[in-house]
Amino acid sequence: MDAGNLKVEMNRSMLARHWTLSLIVLGVAVLLLAYGFYTSIASMVDIWIRSETYTHGFIILPLSLWLVWRKREELKVRHPGPTLLAVPPLLGCGLIWLLGTLVDVLVVQQFAVVMILICTVWGVLGNRIAASLWFPLLFLLFMVPAGEGVVPPMMELTASSTVWMVKLSGIPVYREGMFFSLPSGDWSVVEACSGVRYLIASMTLGCLYAYLNYQAWQKRLVFVVISAVVPIIANILRAYMIVMLGHWSDMTVAVGVDHLLYGWIFFGLVIFLLFWCGSYFVDPLAASEPVQAAGDQGSVAHASLPFGVSPGQAMTLVAVLASALYAPLLIPAQDAKVTGVAAIALESPRLPANWQQSDVAGSMWRPIIVGEDRKLELAVNGEDLGEPVLLYVYQYLSQRQDAELISANNRFTIPRNPWRVVEARRPTVALSGRDVKVEEVVMQLGVDSWRVWKVYRLGNFYTANDYVGKLAQALNSLLLHRRDGAIVFVLTPRSEVAGEDTQRLQRFLQALSVPLEQVLDAWQVEGES
Repeated sequence: MDAGNLKVEMNRSMLARHWTLSLIVLGVAVLLLAYGFYTSIASMVDIWIRSETYTHGFIILPLSLWLVWRKREELKVRHPGPTLLAVPPLLGCGLIWLLGTLVDVLVVQQFAVVMILICTVWGVLGNRIAASLWFPLLFLLFMVPAGEGVVPPMMELTASSTVWMVKLSGIPVYREGMFFSLPSGDWSVVEACSGVRYLIASMTLGCLYAYLNYQAWQKRLVFVVISAVVPIIANILRAYMIVMLGHWSDMTVAVGVDHLLYGWIFFGLVIFLLFWCGSYFVDPLAASEPVQAAGDQGSVAHASLPFGVSPGQAMTLVAVLASALYAPLLIPAQDAKVTGVAAIALESPRLPANWQQSDVAGSMWRPIIVGEDRKLELAVNGEDLGEPVLLYVYQYLSQRQDAELISANNRFTIPRNPWRVVEARRPTVALSGRDVKVEEVVMQLGVDSWRVWKVYRLGNFYTANDYVGKLAQALNSLLLHRRDGAIVFVLTPRSEVAGEDTQRLQRFLQALSVPLEQVLDAWQVEGES
């Protein structure tokens, strides 16, 4: 064997050893991440199992690994080497996970975990390999079951567009919230009709198609944007088509299981047409340029510690371990302040002398609330009130999984509930000596109609905004302040005289805000005694 061939064989052997060592280090790091963030990962898998919207999460990791396998010829001649550039993102993502855990926002936790996995691969294998694998790595973000926040606006868009198109067709239609009536029958836009499933599926497939078939980033970007816009338009057309089929058939077609069947068939046709049109602009595969096996620029390299681990690999692994372990270890200390506090019956606040308290009728509307520690439901009557005012209070002494103050599980109603929301707005009211925005809806069941105000109380802070509330919870947790909170609902019969019912609710809150705060804070005194 001549000297040249000997050198090539030595380089190949050294490269193989580096790959073996890097993959072992990466495997150990991934196992530690899986252990440290087991709860967040398990919650993500649980959502994949329970929700048809996110079932695609099961195939994202295999698809990503397949995309990596496609680049094996390019990767096997590149020299893996760790880089410290990934350390700050790793620590930052660990902090994001901690914040998401403190305020019980699963999607933030899950996003942070996936980003930590991506940054771990970057940190262990180096800059050049991470750059080569940019899409397979970022494609992992589709594992995160995100998108719940766009359901309400997409429901509103679908309902408004469908009603507009039906009217444009010359058919009279009457709308209340997400419900609308035609001469032939009644319809409603529920969460499954929002089109979020179509949007997520189209975006996932669109990104994959664009990466595999286009070389220019401009083409890829345009196709991804089209993949986001087309399913929204398609969902509106689908909803209009189903309503018109039901109307023309006297409510015998597209009102049962075939409703969903027609929708998915239509969506499948739309995706086929999207990819068919995109196939006319496919780029030829770029010729692979020869890649010389070389050290990874920007990597911490070369000197070895015992067992052949380079200093860069050791430092990167330490950073990964810190990101995996420091955040979970801080969580128990946050809940220690409320651990062991016995749930105390939530007493009724002291009422003015001319007001009388009574029980709430069993048939009356109640919100859907999950996991509260204590609750109070009472009806109040008084001559100066005119009509009864109902007070619902649901208190959470701590925040934990499936028992969260601000959660998508806590809502005004659910699709199969006969009570429905027909109006929604956010007025500003006087509460506890300051102006506070509340969430106002009108709940209706037949001729029974009630105006409802909802607000969160977090310590001594009030808000109706879920995002502001979550931020307040995060700050309270980081500063070791109170983590308890309550959801407060006040409601009264809707008045035919404009403003009469809102004035009644305002008088009620002004009279009871201080007594109610005393009741909500009583558990702290009991816990210290």
